[in-house]
Amino acid sequence: MRKKVIITILTIAIILLLAGGISLLISSSNKNSKLVDEIIDKKNKKETELVFVTSSDSACYLCSDAKDIVDTIAKKYNLKFISFDKSKSSSDYKDLQKKLKITDKEIKEPAVIIIKDGELKSIANEIYNSGILRSMLIEQGIITDETKDDKEVTMVETMEKFQGEENSLLVLLDSSTNSVEAREVLNNLASKYNFTFSLAYFDRSDEGMSIATFLNQMNGDDLLVVPYFAVVSNDKIQEAISTTSSTELEAFLKKNKIIK
Repeated sequence: MRKKVIITILTIAIILLLAGGISLLISSSNKNSKLVDEIIDKKNKKETELVFVTSSDSACYLCSDAKDIVDTIAKKYNLKFISFDKSKSSSDYKDLQKKLKITDKEIKEPAVIIIKDGELKSIANEIYNSGILRSMLIEQGIITDETKDDKEVTMVETMEKFQGEENSLLVLLDSSTNSVEAREVLNNLASKYNFTFSLAYFDRSDEGMSIATFLNQMNGDDLLVVPYFAVVSNDKIQEAISTTSSTELEAFLKKNKIIK
């Protein structure tokens, strides 16, 4: 009798678990189906939208980091992203692809589909750093390129920094994705600690190229790695680092008394 009771309880528990799982799947599917309708409705209304295609499947090893990247950019630039988890309902995802006329070859999660004024403009695929997404958003006019208004340091100003007795920060960048990411890190730290720095893009002007050549010579003709952060004073480079890590750069600036 007791054995029958236990078997009955276990059977009921299994049925409830299965029912709950099925209910959850249906709920997720319904949610994705509504997202498809929402995305297409906004597209038909000629609206601008950003669709973050992710996957909770463990095979998508970039998806977790990509979510942090998307959240950070959304907060910084006051943007709204629609998150679409393709692993929740493959049929709804296929429906979205079909309606947007996107094939599997054209999209690789984690990705952001950029729809502007009702037109599919671009897809930022395999987002593994903020520079990839940020560059695509700048290219499509969703956000403004903060580096366009940068005042590049001249050779005369560079020499003044070198000859000064106090440490100054000289930054050398180029047009690469790494430099875009490094500039974003630098901007955030400058905003947080309110410090100044001198900036040159060696691939944008002859002045920048001259500064890069000068820095090479000061380093004993060792090849510089951009992005390059140099603390200068008393006619020499006190210390330099190449990094896109906020933690590393912050520690470097504190060590050299650029920030407290």
